[in-house]
Amino acid sequence: MNKNMHSNHRHYVTLFACLTFVLSILLVSCKDSSTSSEDPDDNDFETCGDTLKDIDGNRYKTIQFGDQCWTAEDMRARSYNDGSAILNIEDDETWASMSMGAWAYYANDEFNSDINGKMYNWYAVNNSRGICPTGWRVPSDDDWKTLEITLGMTPEQADGVEWRGDDEGEILRDSNGFSAVLGGSRSGNGAFSAGGNNGAWWSSTEYNDFNAWARFLYYDISKVYRNNYDKRNGSFIRCLLN
Repeated sequence: MNKNMHSNHRHYVTLFACLTFVLSILLVSCKDSSTSSEDPDDNDFETCGDTLKDIDGNRYKTIQFGDQCWTAEDMRARSYNDGSAILNIEDDETWASMSMGAWAYYANDEFNSDINGKMYNWYAVNNSRGICPTGWRVPSDDDWKTLEITLGMTPEQADGVEWRGDDEGEILRDSNGFSAVLGGSRSGNGAFSAGGNNGAWWSSTEYNDFNAWARFLYYDISKVYRNNYDKRNGSFIRCLLN
């Protein structure tokens, strides 16, 4: 091989290596782009009544109650606001052992997510990465009380435990308003129960090391049940505008 041929050969090898490297970068970039979550700041929500988009691109109706703006649907997000995944746990034993955020479909059936949203343990609620869209939060126990008082409870009733109020639970089940769907619950041992009969919704307020405050609605009771609930339990999540 003469000198010119040898030089050309090295040139082609170098060019081929560069092209291969660039192509590999482009392929990885395309792959990452196709699997990444939505931009949390790319949200067209402006005023209550507009739809709200979460990190995964799910959209939610919103509704005004007094000075509060709530989502009118249960959360369906698979990811925290930084795009990192929330664990989907189907196995009962694994669910019972969790001390970090997790979600499940009711009865591990994806069909139920279109009706009820996803069920989350409280560790997903309490995660610093945030499960509600930017500018929104999981309502505290006091936020729930404010809603209940807006709907007609007295402050004394709202501060009580177990069944409280008069017809506020019926109002929350109204499909033209808060639209609470009675999607059941998942216990701390992983068992699903009561789908269609009752539903549970988390607050962000901790009761003690093991429990947090939640709200419960039953199909045949017009009041709202307030009590503390095992943090491992699977319940639904609503979001509240900051």
